[in-house]
Amino acid sequence: MPQVTSDILAGTPWTFWAARLTDRGNVVFDQSSGATAPTSATKTYTVVIPQTSDFALASVTGLPAMGSAYSAGYPTLVATKITPTCANATAGVWTIEVEYGNQTTTVVPPSQPGGEPTNYVYKAIQYGTSPTEGDALFDAGTGAPLRNMLGDTYDSVERITRYAPTVSITRLETTAPGVTSYSGTINNAAITICGLTFPKHCAMVHISGSVTNETVGNTVYKFLTTYTIVGQRNEYGRGSSVTVTVAGQTVDGTFYRQGSTLVDIGYDKPIMEAGFNVMSYHPKMEKVRAVITDPSGTKAEVVGAVPLNNNGSPAESSAQYVIREWQLIPDKDWTALKLPATVPEISPN
Repeated sequence: MPQVTSDILAGTPWTFWAARLTDRGNVVFDQSSGATAPTSATKTYTVVIPQTSDFALASVTGLPAMGSAYSAGYPTLVATKITPTCANATAGVWTIEVEYGNQTTTVVPPSQPGGEPTNYVYKAIQYGTSPTEGDALFDAGTGAPLRNMLGDTYDSVERITRYAPTVSITRLETTAPGVTSYSGTINNAAITICGLTFPKHCAMVHISGSVTNETVGNTVYKFLTTYTIVGQRNEYGRGSSVTVTVAGQTVDGTFYRQGSTLVDIGYDKPIMEAGFNVMSYHPKMEKVRAVITDPSGTKAEVVGAVPLNNNGSPAESSAQYVIREWQLIPDKDWTALKLPATVPEISPN
């Protein structure tokens, strides 16, 4: 394995990620028990990591397991808390304090000297709402498509403004943000950011920032980056999924029956399948212009789009309505952005 010699450790060769016990703290006893029942103790370990790596507690070997005994002589004194601290960022040296007692186990997030996060220093968190103008296609209460009394589309579509939550995160970073890779994408799975939960495809990220060389503790942060998460609400009534087959050919896409379960698909667009053309199965399967018959028996072409069933024929009731969900914006896994799920501590600097 790779070796490293650190001046701070007096020239002793160290194996990356292998922890060594470097100090034992005092064992504290409960005096009321005649100094026989230990109540707390500490051990300090030291580990050296590559200078190009971020600290990861899971990568460290040689540490006692949470809940393990302090020693054979003190089996009731168990490891309850692990606290990693960067002792020298330049040399890649970390100290890890293990506390023993009888309380709930805790792993404290790694910190730089001065108490700042290893990779990020948060400067500001801002909340707001984002207005989005769009077509009114579904009833906000029931989720049903907007149709006239005969089930046909209206000649004109109302425009409405919807509002959704936004959150903006500004932080110092040690590595360049993924402006070109992530900016303008939507979340490919539900995600919680600073206490706000966004369903799949209901949030878009915009990334901006500047180059800086701000030092916090022993770490130089090269970038000041702002992540703006813009939500969008777009609810409709979704029923069961359905396969669309027209003239024996399966149509690609994501289709659902019109239903009563309100779902929010955010930046995606739900459109009810409807048109002026329908599939006629008599006397043969063909696409024809939809017609209506007036009281005198005269047939005329329809003037509004006709809702369609999942085989291209006219839908005879709202239970047969078919809705297609279109994804209009590329999605992406945002895990690598490491956006905080809860509100982080803001640096006082």
